Amino acid sequence: KIERGQIVKIMAFAGTGKTSTLVKYAEKFADLNFLYVTFNKAVADRGKRVFPRNVTCRTFHSLAFESVGKLYKDKGKLNFSKMSVLSLCGLLQNRKGQSLFVRGKTVS
Repeated sequence: KIERGQIVKIMAFAGTGKTSTLVKYAEKFADLNFLYVTFNKAVADRGKRVFPRNVTCRTFHSLAFESVGKLYKDKGKLNFSKMSVLSLCGLLQNRKGQSLFVRGKTVS
């Protein structure tokens, strides 16, 4: 039996029964919670369909984003609804021979 907090890494060729074995193991130890980590979303999504409820299926990327990436998700994106006219002027580059005058046009 795998002890709580223990990490198991399974490496085997395609079609050798890795997933089937893990499904049966998770069913046998339904009182434990498992984390199934994959490299791609398609495999994680398939895992969500085949594993019992005590198994959480995630990708390495989703785990990293949850712990660190979400802090930076808005970096580099402009949220114009929270910007003032003055702060928008700071975004406009005043190139030589150009003014900061910008003509706006409403399209409906």
